[in-house]
Amino acid sequence: MTKFYKLLWLPILAVLLVGCSQQKNNKKVSSSHHVYPVKVTQVHGHRGDIIINGTSTAPNDSQIVVKQPADGDGEFMNHGYSSHIGKAKAAKVKNNKFEVIVPSAELSSISNGNLKAGNNFSLDLMAIKGKNNRLGVVTDKKLLQEIKEAKIKPYKFKLTHKMVF
Repeated sequence: MTKFYKLLWLPILAVLLVGCSQQKNNKKVSSSHHVYPVKVTQVHGHRGDIIINGTSTAPNDSQIVVKQPADGDGEFMNHGYSSHIGKAKAAKVKNNKFEVIVPSAELSSISNGNLKAGNNFSLDLMAIKGKNNRLGVVTDKKLLQEIKEAKIKPYKFKLTHKMVF
């Protein structure tokens, strides 16, 4: 009799396992990112760097991402850093504030010679919760789509001698 009960449990267990695995696979996959707008409060230059201070409603540790509007909706280089001293790290929101450093030397190769004191310039700035905190090219298709849908408006400012060499 005990052998019969053991054999009875085997099909029941198999049905339960198959049902649970199908339920897990049917879950809707949501993005792990959220794009927040930022408000720029100050832009100044220091030794060829563009330093941008601002505020955001993004949660702490959301990464500040800086791109040129000319990069379009496809993959782009994140030009923002947290420090110009030592190893470059991703700039982040802390207590609804941020400071991001954009080296003008990095922008000069893609700005068509537009990096001259007195010229107008624009950058797209945003805070992204869930970004992987690595600097470099942004290629995540879901994130690129969310950035496009967020309709981030370029921040325009005038370049100074301290921002460019």
